[in-house]
Amino acid sequence: MTATIYFFSERGYAPMKDAKLKNLTSGSHGWQPEGQAWVFGVVHVKEGVHPLDVVDHMASLGITVLPSVWDSATPIDQKVYAALSPWVSAADNTRAIAEKMGQMHPHIRPHFY
Repeated sequence: MTATIYFFSERGYAPMKDAKLKNLTSGSHGWQPEGQAWVFGVVHVKEGVHPLDVVDHMASLGITVLPSVWDSATPIDQKVYAALSPWVSAADNTRAIAEKMGQMHPHIRPHFY
């Protein structure tokens, strides 16, 4: 099973087209509401790649990486809550956000085994 990383990009899909990021991941899915520049989504880490290498590179591209779906203690950047406020609450952790957004957009729905 590969790792999945949820992200928020204020610059839309542009950073996701980075060649190095594409080499580190096996794919990504995102959602961008009509009229908005930002994207909320998930990347799938390529087998054999350490997830922190992907996180570090995404951060270097200006992408906000959400904490792991298993981490309920690390705070989420407030800009994520501000953008997603019509669909999530400020008390939601990454898992809750992923589940709520995934109900509307199945490609970003978390898969827990």
